[in-house]
Amino acid sequence: MWVSAKPMGWKGFKDTRSVGGLNLSEVPQPLKEIPNMRKNISFQYNKEYWKTISEAYERTAKILNKVRWDFVKEIKPKIALDYGAGASFLTKFAPKGITVDSFDLGKFPIKYTGIRHDFYDLVFFCDVLEHFPDFRVLDKLFKKTDHVYVSLPILPDGKKLIGWKHFKFDTGEHLHFFTKRSLDLFFEARGFKLVKSGYPEVECGVRKDIYSALYKKKKIVFVNGVFDLIHIGHTYLFAKAKELGDILVVGLNSDKSAAKIKREPINNQENRKKMLESIEYVDRVEVFDELNPLCLMKKIKPDIVIKGSDYTRKTVIGYEFVESYGGRIVIIPTLEGNSTTEIIEKIKGRSFNKDLPKIKGGYITKGY
Repeated sequence: MWVSAKPMGWKGFKDTRSVGGLNLSEVPQPLKEIPNMRKNISFQYNKEYWKTISEAYERTAKILNKVRWDFVKEIKPKIALDYGAGASFLTKFAPKGITVDSFDLGKFPIKYTGIRHDFYDLVFFCDVLEHFPDFRVLDKLFKKTDHVYVSLPILPDGKKLIGWKHFKFDTGEHLHFFTKRSLDLFFEARGFKLVKSGYPEVECGVRKDIYSALYKKKKIVFVNGVFDLIHIGHTYLFAKAKELGDILVVGLNSDKSAAKIKREPINNQENRKKMLESIEYVDRVEVFDELNPLCLMKKIKPDIVIKGSDYTRKTVIGYEFVESYGGRIVIIPTLEGNSTTEIIEKIKGRSFNKDLPKIKGGYITKGY
């Protein structure tokens, strides 16, 4: 269960009490007003609260942040962002060679660096997701990273929400509560998958009921073509492409597009699309009318673009665009003797025995 509560003083905000961490449709608050949250969320600016949390962080900061950095060490980040940095200890105790920026929508008495980079190897959300009135403010940030570390309260099994230490609806401090599953759904909806999870901040003896999870952005693989008569060469290409990522998107030439670049397809685009969608390796099919898939590629921004061995990297349409944002072109050897053109020629060359019995309703009829 994921529950949202109405924050104190948040004018125009509707109570969205919902399940799954995905329903934000009823949140009308314009994004442009969110930077002014200091006028609306009082708990963040309470001096007594700030003093309490600062003292707690001071006592545990070194060990707590070592645990956090150890949890993400396999990523080997060079540039990280501490988002919602109520304290700057992730920066203070960062391993040597890692640059850490810090940022918070609230007005804490901390000097933040701000979001200075276009891309981060890792973004930390430590004790922050439960505070956001509107998650849409994070949409642009999710595009700036491939990895997210989250730590937040998770209600233990068998424990009631009312009376739980982290249940703070009445103060307006905690606006959301997640389960492990709804947290996964939250990130899946934003294109990330769970890499690892656990309770490292609890196991080190510092905190209670704080769950940690590391998410990685799903890798999009793109392949395009007419795919008129599906054959083993196509399915081989799709299988190899899917091995390289998480989501395989097939760009399909429309009937109009195919007729201009090749020939009029035997199967229309609706049937070709349905056939492709039935293949287990394919996650999504996008039809395009242009002569090449560049406009579609700009919309999708795939991590990997796949082509057969009749191409080289520089003959792939859009290779410069893909490489401009860190994507790459992968050439996969094609299976010889398997092409739509060859299949059509084989069919043309076949003769049919006119003396064979006629078939009606699945049975040989008499008097043929």
